[in-house]
Amino acid sequence: YYLKPNKDIFQKSLLVALAGIGLMALYFSYTKAGVLIFMLWLVIWTVGKRSLAPALLVIPIILAVNIYSDNKLSEEIELMYSREVTALTSEGSTVYGEDVTKRALAGRGFVWVQFLELYANAPLYQKVFGMGNPRAAHNDFLAILLMTGMVGLLLYTLLLINIGIRVARNYW
Repeated sequence: YYLKPNKDIFQKSLLVALAGIGLMALYFSYTKAGVLIFMLWLVIWTVGKRSLAPALLVIPIILAVNIYSDNKLSEEIELMYSREVTALTSEGSTVYGEDVTKRALAGRGFVWVQFLELYANAPLYQKVFGMGNPRAAHNDFLAILLMTGMVGLLLYTLLLINIGIRVARNYW
């Protein structure tokens, strides 16, 4: 939903206010997913509009907030991703006696490896049709693979592809 010329000033003002509230919530929560989703949203919006205007509008605002806050924004984002950067740049290193790759992504990588080992050691019928028990894998594809097997994962992937195609057709 964009700020089209035929929209009245109230709707435009409301959308701008809601965008501002969303950005403030993102700024104060500093969630990794929120920051990544915002960046992805900006890229998709820019590509979808086939214009650099959204990025050229939002990026200076972010830079101004960063400068106004005395570089606090960039420091907080750097701190937020420090575990992941450390895990990617250091092979086999430890922090406080623990492998850094176990701490990356809030420990999810370690959990994913455990669930993949569980799946690899499962009997063939459970690999094909799943184990049935919901697992907190923090990864939808892995959770669906464990719960419904290869059949369920294939159906879920086909559903997502179908939705993506329909959205793309309606959008472009």
